[in-house]
Amino acid sequence: MGLDAFVYCNCFETGKLLSPPRADFDVSVSDEGGLECGSRDLDTQIAFDAWRSLEACEHEDGKLLQHRIGNLSLVGRLRQELNRRHEDFPVILTKVISSGSHCGDFLAMDDIRQLQLEVPRLKNFPCSDEESQALLDRFHDQLVELIECAAVINKPIVF
Repeated sequence: MGLDAFVYCNCFETGKLLSPPRADFDVSVSDEGGLECGSRDLDTQIAFDAWRSLEACEHEDGKLLQHRIGNLSLVGRLRQELNRRHEDFPVILTKVISSGSHCGDFLAMDDIRQLQLEVPRLKNFPCSDEESQALLDRFHDQLVELIECAAVINKPIVF
């Protein structure tokens, strides 16, 4: 178990699909930015999942950018470090690394704008040891990439 973060692509919205969806998929874009099947038929949903994962566009599962933040232990270590100055990292601590295994959550654009204010503070944060500092530096770089990607295509960051 662990924590992954990603941004869905916008190939559907921009007409850059490699393979169009079947009409019975009744495709829409979810709040998280991914594609959803509007059909209640199980066989249609299974076919939709296969299309979205492998045929729709060049991005596997429709994910433009994905980062493995870390396993439960690593996320716990980051939380422990940043909790020493919790007031500087409210979005990071409550919505990004609130748990080492939360999934189905996402940061909307308003949350991402708040996150943008916190991320530079990570660069100057003094960790308690070199290994934690290296982990935090990597986490910083991942967040920068996720934020930039989300901003360019106006999509949430999903966990």
